[in-house]
Amino acid sequence: VAMERMHSAIDEMKVRWILETNPRYCFPRPKYFRCLHSGQDTNILSYRPVGEIAKRWRERLEKERRDGTERFEYIHEIDIRRSEDERLNEEEGDREESQFISSFSSPILDFLSRKETTTIELAAATVEWRRILEKRIELLPKSIPLRLSSQFLSSFCAQSATIDLPGDLFALKNLQYMSTIARFGPHYQIGVKGDQCVKSISIRSQSGKTSLYFVRKIRRESGARQASSRMPQLMRALDNLVQSDRGTCQRFLKVIPPAVVYCGVSELVEYTNKKECGFFLVEVLLDHLTKEVRVRADELAVESEKVRRRLMEKEREEKIHYYHSFRSLCGLIPSDLLLKMVQRRVHDATHYYLMRKSLVSEWAFHAGLEFALRLTPSLSSSILIDFGTGRSSNPNGRIDLAKGASIDDRIVPFRVSDNMDRFMGFTKEGHFAWSLQATLGMLNRRKPAIYLRPMVWDCVAEEDSKLQLAEVNAKTENIIKMIKNRVRGK
Repeated sequence: VAMERMHSAIDEMKVRWILETNPRYCFPRPKYFRCLHSGQDTNILSYRPVGEIAKRWRERLEKERRDGTERFEYIHEIDIRRSEDERLNEEEGDREESQFISSFSSPILDFLSRKETTTIELAAATVEWRRILEKRIELLPKSIPLRLSSQFLSSFCAQSATIDLPGDLFALKNLQYMSTIARFGPHYQIGVKGDQCVKSISIRSQSGKTSLYFVRKIRRESGARQASSRMPQLMRALDNLVQSDRGTCQRFLKVIPPAVVYCGVSELVEYTNKKECGFFLVEVLLDHLTKEVRVRADELAVESEKVRRRLMEKEREEKIHYYHSFRSLCGLIPSDLLLKMVQRRVHDATHYYLMRKSLVSEWAFHAGLEFALRLTPSLSSSILIDFGTGRSSNPNGRIDLAKGASIDDRIVPFRVSDNMDRFMGFTKEGHFAWSLQATLGMLNRRKPAIYLRPMVWDCVAEEDSKLQLAEVNAKTENIIKMIKNRVRGK
């Protein structure tokens, strides 16, 4: 199964990118079958690494067979019988599971105990074992995770994972908050974003809905714990206010937050089914530096940091040379980078104008929310741009509680949301200014605290797990009060 997935993933990669990166990975399937044909009559178990693998496989199978036979707490799907005479016999199901474990594992153990086995015999037996496993898995309940229905089968199958994906996600009802995927067959696609090779994955849930995600590594400090973000859910709740307020309706503002799922050191980010349309801003910058400037992003970052430190250490007279060097490094990224990217993708003049206007309105909306709701700064690695729909968002944003959510201004890193004119070539006096004014006016007229209070409560409780309930409530009310005063300009 692993070899087949690797072959399909490599075959779906762009041939041009493979030829430029590593030509030996081109079309590996014929090479493998050629090697298999040349050594089909060879005693494969005599090869020491294969013999050790077969030995470990036999020991593991014996242990799993013993554990599976002794396990009688299987979970079965409740069937609706047509008559009262037909009853669900759980003991019969347990016996059937034990019989399958014994009947399936016995021939495999006998096969692995043989001293001589040719390559073609092992390949034929593996195909037969896989066919039996797939047939058995299809007979098990579809609404129960495979690892609960049969622990024995879950050790052989990659379809045994259970993942909590925020499906329709950000609905206000608690029952719709999480959608559990009991069993899925993920389909991988490999592409290039920026100067990195990323993997996209399609997941089908129980309801039949297929969501497309791409996997990206979380950019965070080593050893830091990934705090859960409630901003997509808050944005979906604020969408009700945006759609019903007169000022924001006149600006045609709308909030469409993407779904982000954290899995270990990676995250799954949902985007549209159209290929090559969802990019983080940092990926666009890296792509430009790699293809146009032909310099690696890490080299540019190291060089610019060295020049910046020298600039800070030198006297005023000696700073001029280093200042021009630093400006030349910053000038490697053109001010109309995103504008040219939109022009290459959108050829119709009307569609181009509407997409550009939509992106400007989105950035103005997020800039207003950052100021009013005390959100974390939108950096280049957190701005997600969908060039298929003209939408942009910050899926990893959080309510900033780093310094007690004080309303005093403090120095923060470069904010992208209110400086996007440097990348799109627009002025702040047009749609950006009016959309920003409409957003702040909506927050002042309406009552976002109704949706904001549970999110702030969750952030406060997650920040310090030792706080008592009364302390969490008091701190939450204090932060809500600060946010209200900030919106009203007090």
